Amino acid sequence: MGIILVIFTPLLLVTTFAMIFSGIGEAFRHALFQGISALTGTGFNTVVVSWWCSNGFHTGLYLLTLLMIFGGDMDSTSGGLKQFRLFALIKVIFSEIKGFFLPRNAIVQTEIWKGEKRQYIRPSLIREILVIFTLYFVTFGIGTGIVASYGHSLADASFEFASALGTVGLSVGIIRLDAPLGLIWTETAGMFLGRLEFLVIIFGITKIAKDARFAIKNPLRGDKT
Repeated sequence: MGIILVIFTPLLLVTTFAMIFSGIGEAFRHALFQGISALTGTGFNTVVVSWWCSNGFHTGLYLLTLLMIFGGDMDSTSGGLKQFRLFALIKVIFSEIKGFFLPRNAIVQTEIWKGEKRQYIRPSLIREILVIFTLYFVTFGIGTGIVASYGHSLADASFEFASALGTVGLSVGIIRLDAPLGLIWTETAGMFLGRLEFLVIIFGITKIAKDARFAIKNPLRGDKT
C-alpha cells in the first residue's frame, strides 16, 4: 500500500491537483487524501470530483480509477481486487522469470505474507486470483460500456463503475435521484457482484440449482426427512 501511494500521489499531484490549487502543500494534501480514500475504499473526498469532468482533468480520474480497482487489504471490508492478490500475482510473475535461469530440476517455493501469517503461493491460490481477475475485468468492461452508452465519457463511466464495483462511494455525479433506471441497476449489480467477489454468487446459484434439481427428481424425499 505504501509503495502504491508513493507512486500515485506525485502523479495525482502533477497531473491534476497542481492545476487546481495554487499552493504545493495544499495540492499535495488533497492528492494524498484522495489517493488513500480511493485505494482503501473509504470513499471520502475533499474535492468536487464532478468538477474535473468539465475542466479536462481526466488523468486524475483514470489514476483514481486504478486505485479503486486495486482495492484495499485482504480480509478487509474494502472492495476491489485486493492488494494481496495483486502482490501475489506480481511475485508469481517474477518467480517464473527467475525460474528460467535455475537448473531444470530445481524446486522453488514462493512465499508471501498474509497479515502476520507466512504461506506459500500454491496453484489453488493462483487459480483463484486468475478467476477473480477475469470476472472482475469482464464485469468492469461491460459495466463501463453500459454507463458510457448513456452519453458519458469513457473517463467518467470507468470512474463511476469502478467506484460501484469496488463499493467505494466516490462519484462524478452520474448516479443521482433522477438517473435512468438502467444506470441505477447497472451500478447496483456491479456493487453486488464486487462486494461478494463473484465466487460467492456463483457458488450460491450453483447450490440453489443443485437443490432445485434434487427436489424435482426426489419430490417425496423432503417430506420423509
